Amino acid sequence: AAVYAAFFTNGLIIASWVARLPAVRTRLGASEPQLGAVLLGIAGGAVVAMPLTSRLCDRFGLRRVLMMAMLGCTAMFVIAGMTPRIVPLGAVLVAVGFGYGTWDVSMNAAAHDVEVRTERPLMPRFHGAFSVGGAQDRGDHLRHGGLAVAAGDRDERHGEAPPPGSRQLLQRRQRIGHLQAGQAGVGQAAFGQRRHRAGFARGGQEVMRIEV
Repeated sequence: AAVYAAFFTNGLIIASWVARLPAVRTRLGASEPQLGAVLLGIAGGAVVAMPLTSRLCDRFGLRRVLMMAMLGCTAMFVIAGMTPRIVPLGAVLVAVGFGYGTWDVSMNAAAHDVEVRTERPLMPRFHGAFSVGGAQDRGDHLRHGGLAVAAGDRDERHGEAPPPGSRQLLQRRQRIGHLQAGQAGVGQAAFGQRRHRAGFARGGQEVMRIEV
């Protein structure tokens, strides 16, 4: 159960961070290249941490390393969400990557130990728990996004400023509405043309019958 929880939490926390990247970018006033550059810190920290995790597990024990990696990575994600500037965020994300890489390797090693002890192929189930954790946060984000859009609609109708992040969702929904309206118009035009051609063909058949 503890290993399942590690995989579930791992998927939940990374999906939560990815879903909130637009809000982080808006809060920092960063451009897309700037945000992309600092996000490379996660990959850099993970690349450094992964080869070292086996040595850490041999020295301190697998369970202890996994627990410390989970706690440290979670704390770093929280700090990353509160960092006020883009440059310090890059340094924090390096620490996030180090913790996340250690977490990933140690939890997979723990899953392998469980497979060896039970003599059962449980790895797909563990990774399924990771997927469930990620899907859980995406569902919450979609529900919160729907609430933000509704709040933005209400505030704009009353002449008030919409809540942060809702304006982008409103604009996205308006673009989707315009696309759907355009597709509906094209479909109706095509249907009208087909109906006109069918009527013309039927009229020609009637004329042929009268002439005969």
